Amino acid sequence: MDLSNYAVKDFVLNESFQKWTLEPDLQVKIFWENWLKDHPDKIVLITEARSAIEAIRQIHETDLTCEYEEVWQRITEDIDDLGR
Repeated sequence: MDLSNYAVKDFVLNESFQKWTLEPDLQVKIFWENWLKDHPDKIVLITEARSAIEAIRQIHETDLTCEYEEVWQRITEDIDDLGR
């Protein structure tokens, strides 16, 4: 796979890159660190792509937290209604 022509979007969509950013195992970590050593000119793209993935994760986690809070609120309201 030739990653040298990747744009930020391509890195963001690459599953191996996502794993390296979010939950790296040793194999993925070694691959991307070596790739970056061989392509130091891509550091800006890599940094932008990693930042984008982190931002997406934060948005997703915030959305889930809000959903959990709403569900919990409805559950507690339903329990209160049953007790009346």
